[in-house]
Amino acid sequence: MRKKIYDLTDRIREGDMNRLFEHFEGYDIQKVRKDSRSEGREEGRDILLITQIAKKLKRGKSPEIIADEVEESVESVNEVIEAIRSIGDEDFDAQKVLEIWKKSMPV
Repeated sequence: MRKKIYDLTDRIREGDMNRLFEHFEGYDIQKVRKDSRSEGREEGRDILLITQIAKKLKRGKSPEIIADEVEESVESVNEVIEAIRSIGDEDFDAQKVLEIWKKSMPV
């Protein structure tokens, strides 16, 4: 063990830093933060959309009218409506609906 420590300190003194870090894998923390913020914003927009669709559906509006009002395709609105109906009216939870909706989306 002592020999390893001396080897390490010798490398540092000799300026052989490249070999010390040749297997180091770093990552771009700014990119990670930016990506996570972007995902959070997208999820927030989806939750808002789900909530709006649920409210309009409860008022008796048709999927076509809802799609026009929220500026989404009728297909997307129908997917959200299916997800809402799958959990039931009493247990409405936008986060659960989002999870179901995302699972039904093609990759």
